[in-house]
Amino acid sequence: GHVHAARPGYALDAGELYTRFTPTGDGGEDFEVSQVKAQANVKVHADQQKATLYGDRLTASTAEQKVEVYGTPETLARVVRADGVITGEHFIFEQTRESFRAVGPGAADLDVTQKDGSNLDVVVNWRDEMSYDAPQDELTFAGAVDATTTNATEKTHLTAQQLKLIFTKPVA
Repeated sequence: GHVHAARPGYALDAGELYTRFTPTGDGGEDFEVSQVKAQANVKVHADQQKATLYGDRLTASTAEQKVEVYGTPETLARVVRADGVITGEHFIFEQTRESFRAVGPGAADLDVTQKDGSNLDVVVNWRDEMSYDAPQDELTFAGAVDATTTNATEKTHLTAQQLKLIFTKPVA
């Protein structure tokens, strides 16, 4: 089957969708979605983040303000934005902490605009984890990190156990 669900700012498509509703607590007959589970060709578009998530399954909790997207070893989960793509087996988005993590191995292919206006292609592979801290605007990669940056005139390669990128211009 195919299911499409939407609310302001978000759209979700999947083969199957399960929701749990809870009373709003105002004593009336109103209910709100408290938990979502989706599986089979999951796609979520988030307008504010200008991102589309793809995965095999998704779980979301409004109480925890957390969304988790899972891929499979054959078909990794993906976060796609105009400025790049991140792939991995398991993504965790935590709204209260304004953070995003990829647990397990993954890869990022990012297009970064440098201070001088030129473009820099950044490709990073990691084994253990990637995390993005929005308030600090820091992207951290851990475990057998392999990074390559390429601009119009040069290519740089780096290997490390941990790599931290600090953005001076918000990624938003």
